Amino acid sequence: MPLDVVLFFDYGGVLTSVAVPAARRLAAFHMKLVFEQASRSVSLVVPDPRSSAPGGAAVGTTISASSLAKRYSSVYFLVSTFTEKVVGTASSFKRLENGLIRRNAFITGFKEELKTLLAALVTPSTDSHAFAALKIRKPKDVEEYKKRHPHLCIPLVQQLMLQILDPESLLCVLEKLSWRKNVLNMLYYLRAVTHQEIKLGVITNNWEAEGHYVRTSTEIDQSGSPQFITLSCPIEYGHESGGASGSFDVNGLFDVVAQSYMLGKSKPSPDIYEIAIESGAGKYKASGSAKPLLFFFDDLKANCTAAEKNIPGEPFTKVYHIANGPSDVFRGVRDAIRIAAEADPTGWAHVLAGLDKDIAPLFQNRVLQPLPLSARAGVVPPDGTPVPIAHDAKPQAQELPPSGDAASQQQQQQAQQALPNQQGSVPQHSWILTEFHNLDDNLLCPPPPPNPTLEPIDDQKTSPNYLDLEERNRILHFLARTCPQYFVLPPVPSRFEDCGNLVEDGGFATSSGKIAFEMFKGGMSNPTYRFTCRTGSFVLRKQPRGKLLPGAHNMKREFDIIRHLEESTNLPVPKCLVYCNDRTVCAEDFYVMRYRDGKMVYRVGDLASAPFTRAFSQSRVLAKTTLNPRMFYREAVAALVDLHNAPIPPFLRAQQKQRSTHPILHLCSVWEKQYRRVVASVPATSPAAEKVKFRTFEFLTEALHLVFAHATADGPGSIPSPEKLRDFKIDNMMFSHRSLEGRTKYPPKIVLLLDFELAAIGDPLTDVAYLALFHLFPSPRGIINLPQNVQSRFPSAVEILEEYCRRSCYMTKLAASTRKRVFFIYMAAMCHKLAGIAHGVYARGLAGNATDVEAALKLSLAVDHLSLQGCKLLGVEPPESKL
Repeated sequence: MPLDVVLFFDYGGVLTSVAVPAARRLAAFHMKLVFEQASRSVSLVVPDPRSSAPGGAAVGTTISASSLAKRYSSVYFLVSTFTEKVVGTASSFKRLENGLIRRNAFITGFKEELKTLLAALVTPSTDSHAFAALKIRKPKDVEEYKKRHPHLCIPLVQQLMLQILDPESLLCVLEKLSWRKNVLNMLYYLRAVTHQEIKLGVITNNWEAEGHYVRTSTEIDQSGSPQFITLSCPIEYGHESGGASGSFDVNGLFDVVAQSYMLGKSKPSPDIYEIAIESGAGKYKASGSAKPLLFFFDDLKANCTAAEKNIPGEPFTKVYHIANGPSDVFRGVRDAIRIAAEADPTGWAHVLAGLDKDIAPLFQNRVLQPLPLSARAGVVPPDGTPVPIAHDAKPQAQELPPSGDAASQQQQQQAQQALPNQQGSVPQHSWILTEFHNLDDNLLCPPPPPNPTLEPIDDQKTSPNYLDLEERNRILHFLARTCPQYFVLPPVPSRFEDCGNLVEDGGFATSSGKIAFEMFKGGMSNPTYRFTCRTGSFVLRKQPRGKLLPGAHNMKREFDIIRHLEESTNLPVPKCLVYCNDRTVCAEDFYVMRYRDGKMVYRVGDLASAPFTRAFSQSRVLAKTTLNPRMFYREAVAALVDLHNAPIPPFLRAQQKQRSTHPILHLCSVWEKQYRRVVASVPATSPAAEKVKFRTFEFLTEALHLVFAHATADGPGSIPSPEKLRDFKIDNMMFSHRSLEGRTKYPPKIVLLLDFELAAIGDPLTDVAYLALFHLFPSPRGIINLPQNVQSRFPSAVEILEEYCRRSCYMTKLAASTRKRVFFIYMAAMCHKLAGIAHGVYARGLAGNATDVEAALKLSLAVDHLSLQGCKLLGVEPPESKL
């Protein structure tokens, strides 16, 4: 039995590309936008502390926005540093790494920390009450920050920073790391040549990245634990000698993966090292054999120091600080194998020889591709030292020294070495720039966040709703010019014709792979797409192609409603970025918003399903659990009340038409007229003339008028109809993924409200009625055909009404029996509306011009079913149906 050897690696910067230089580029770009806008109103001066004007005013040199931005390329890390050192609390970044909060909470928390920093910088040093209100424990230290960062004390700069800095983009930049193929091939070779005897582990500070939950939930390995990564890497060694070929599973390389957000421990704390060592060396050490050799590789010096000196018993044989990219990783691993070979020549000498023969060429003389145009066009260069700092680095370690000191000058000189020369070639020693643009084709770029409702846009296929390559490039060109803080592309010329292919050569935006466009499947109205770049994923929603009905598919209206709700409420609506109706950009109107990851409940029956996969449970992964549908509907009603309490957008109020009839009667009349238009459009001699007539629908129409008249016999006020913003359905709500785990720790939580295409001013009770209609539908849209014991777990229609009335204080003065009678009228009206919609689609199926004729013809059953259910709610006996 050979001597046991265990290699532990950091993730970001060792196994993958480095993240912090990219984060600094993002910060420098954002601060450049800030200073460019600020310079139009204020003078940007770098003060010289050795000189002053008469009266004590500082004297300095005016500096360009680009140069000044480089000095503040660590501004994101500065916020976390200030929070931990001056405020004296754990930063949102640290809490995110330790699993105490998740992405959305980090974004909110970081913005609050930024506000605290900026407020402290303009607070007089003598104002102790103001510092106490800001909860700052070390107010004396604020003065040092004022001296080191004087431009952040300018009110206009602060205002622009709050508008432009985007912590979500920062997270995505730090997350979207690309695996190094030569490093992975080296690890695969070690596993193969030692017949799996060598053990490999990962010790990393990370968090639940965008899309990671879905990825690990759907890919469970054979041991029953969630996968660290789902990725396949090609085998690149041994081809000349006819050796290995094909590919291998990256996740299968690692025996131990210690992730900070799952363990609640992060480096440089000794705890996370000890947990990993116990799982690795303790688990695989052969009984009675010599003490295993443990090695650790990290690109942050503080983590290396902790591994060497702070762990009881000093278990690591040697610790390697990875300062110069993949080559350093190879040298470190080779040295570790050399140490093992000296201790056990029989077991490890041949492994060392194989590394030199088969693996060393992967790290030497790799062929470089030409530097892309985006890198030569003046994109913000890497700022600070080119020595990589880990993805999981402590934020305070990233802060640049103040401008003017010797350390800063040395860093600027080193940064210049990472820039291309005038001919556009790349210096051989500039591994950061080489890796940033993947010039040596050594990176496995991460795929977009998984989503089963999306399909990639295939340029080889034709589809009327696909965006072709030119359309995608035109849209990216428009976005880069209108909201550059989110779409960090190369400096784009004003004319699109002067641009290159931004989808594949977008500079910073494509530094983790080309910009991937995908289309949401199943949409029947407005085509919707997702596209992913280095700063995250975004959703583009546009009008369908072809002739549109007047007033239909109004993208501007939908955009304005969502923007209004975002700015005036705390509702979880998408962050809308920009609207476009420029036909030189796209032939149809569109708008762009941030993408959110979550779970849509399209099938109500799913709320009664089991078992569920718990992808992040340490003790067990597969667990049979039962969801509580009542909790989901309670959360939905709470969100509905918040929506109805939202202020009505002024532009909707201005467009509102005054009506003398009650909203229910108006709604009934709309679909009655639509039904009669469809019937009249079919010639009397046509075989479809009788098929298109539904006596049940006509009877429901008459019954609604009669029952409503009876209910309002005491006056129109018998059925109140306040004006609220309305458009609400259960399948327009996105829940957090953990909402469907069935754990008490994670109750149902709505993370996003979607699709405000039909939002309008109307009667709020119509939304409540629509929410309760699942009682009248068969599975999967409803529960009418489910077993009684399953149906009993859902709230009744009356319970949904009472929950809404309790939360909103609506109709509370009416007797419960009256509320129930009124509510059933509304539910019947919703059945009437849906039956009218189904009737129109069915008629198009009879005419042969429906999108799916076969599916459309089946809707005759839906028309009858909905009409019968509406009559049942009204307590009237319907005529014979076609069922």
